[in-house]
Amino acid sequence: MTDFSIERDDSGIRVGSLPPHPERTALVEARGALLAWDVLDPHAHPAADIHDPDLAADWLWEIYGPEAASAVLSGASRIATVEETGAEVEAQAESGSTPGPGSNPGPGSGPESGPGSEPGPESEPGPEANLGPGARPESDPGPDPGRESTTPVLAAARALAHLRWAEAWWPSSHEAAVPALSIPLLRAEIAWRTAGIEHLLDDEEAVERALNLDLGPLTALESDPVLGTEALALAENLTELAEDYGVALQTAPARFSPEDWALAAGGAEAGDLVLGGGATPVDWALVPQGLVDGAGEARWTLAHRGGVQMLTVAVPAAPNAVGVGVGPTAREVRPSTGEVAPGTSEFGPNTGGAASGAGEIGPIGFGAALTARIGTAEIGLHHDPNTGFFTGEAQAPQGFLMLPGSDRILRVFAPAFAIGTAAAEPDGPARRAAIIAFAQARLTTAGASLAERAAARGIGA
Repeated sequence: MTDFSIERDDSGIRVGSLPPHPERTALVEARGALLAWDVLDPHAHPAADIHDPDLAADWLWEIYGPEAASAVLSGASRIATVEETGAEVEAQAESGSTPGPGSNPGPGSGPESGPGSEPGPESEPGPEANLGPGARPESDPGPDPGRESTTPVLAAARALAHLRWAEAWWPSSHEAAVPALSIPLLRAEIAWRTAGIEHLLDDEEAVERALNLDLGPLTALESDPVLGTEALALAENLTELAEDYGVALQTAPARFSPEDWALAAGGAEAGDLVLGGGATPVDWALVPQGLVDGAGEARWTLAHRGGVQMLTVAVPAAPNAVGVGVGPTAREVRPSTGEVAPGTSEFGPNTGGAASGAGEIGPIGFGAALTARIGTAEIGLHHDPNTGFFTGEAQAPQGFLMLPGSDRILRVFAPAFAIGTAAAEPDGPARRAAIIAFAQARLTTAGASLAERAAARGIGA
């Protein structure tokens, strides 16, 4: 059973508490409310931030059940989800009483008559439709499937939230043996799930937007002996869905191959006199998903070379970090004013990439690569596909070794994504380790998505 407290104020109604950290939060933007699941919490029902109760009343019963939805909208201070028969939910009003069976959570009094009870276009099966022999709809994306009963719409909404979370936060890592997910496969699943709950989404063109995808990688999976039948059925369903919505799908051919997991070390060159060094985990909030190894550390080395002191930075790339160009060139920032020192170069989100002909950053599409900041120096990093690292170096600022240790902490960020000034969080390593463990478990869980199961078989981005 999951117990939810309910808070009310002029801005709306809050059911439960939102997840404590962004990397644990899986979201669905629904009409009149934001639904949020904690990916580390196995319970099926989400927290909700309801900003328009009138709009949310049309579908809220499909997530929490008719009685609980009625309690949320009529002044209850708590509700509790209970595993009983199918999707029954018990609502506990402030007095401790339970609303009667005739309570109405809004237009439509039950799952057969409520608005949007037929997800997606009429010619399409619902989100739990069989995608082919061996298909495994993602009815529970949590690490402990089957713990709480769900409705089909709740399961589909949670599955969509998980897929969107994986697109944004999946911690692909050579070091932690977490393979990259295929973004095209994720987006194919997202399109299908989006159609399944279109009636409760805030975006009226959500399905059309989701269908802006390439079926090539999905059809390339059809020859796989384990996943081929499911991939074929999903491709056929998406083709029919696109026809219903008047969307032309891309069908570029694609080839899959297992990732090369070999790594090469980065750092000072042979013959250098190493004077110092250190390592720091990369803050996931400062880089796009799929760019930096989720379990890797950014390392810096200070070495004496040719009469000067050189700073070298190496950051392990994620398994699918391809097509990334050179980042901004080195510069020095004056700590007193924040100005760029004479003789060094200013940079913006696209400066380094434009100068070097940089392409996209993997599937994310940012034009710039990475920047490392340590002390008063900022060093542009570029991706070396031969070593699997982002690397860069620059002459060390004068007096670098005299800086206190707190000023020699390395920060790595993507200029087009974040500014890299946030202080390191003490619980950051433990939080990242929990997400990595969750991703590792997802590869073998019964509720794994097609993209996750493909990655487990060595089929990545």
